Amino acid sequence: MTDPRSGKRDSERFTGSLLMACGGLIAGLCGLCTLALGGGSIVAMFYHGLSADNVGGAFSMVLMAAIIGGIPTLIGVWLFWIGRRIYRGDARPLLQPRD
Repeated sequence: MTDPRSGKRDSERFTGSLLMACGGLIAGLCGLCTLALGGGSIVAMFYHGLSADNVGGAFSMVLMAAIIGGIPTLIGVWLFWIGRRIYRGDARPLLQPRD
């Protein structure tokens, strides 16, 4: 007969895999978009010259890209990390019961 605990372990591994896939996609796509937007503004700053307007505009674009794209990237990394912990089986409950 099969071990009744193996079904629970299989579902935990599936859930962990699903979270890792979703988190990796979110972090990868948002991170690449943020990198392209921030890097593009820095390249444009050097291409058009280092005047005060260009440096200020590039700094504000990098800051905006970091805020708007950085938050979903961090959420994706967090989902991937939680999924990896669930997949490996070393996820501890967040609240431990008191004795």
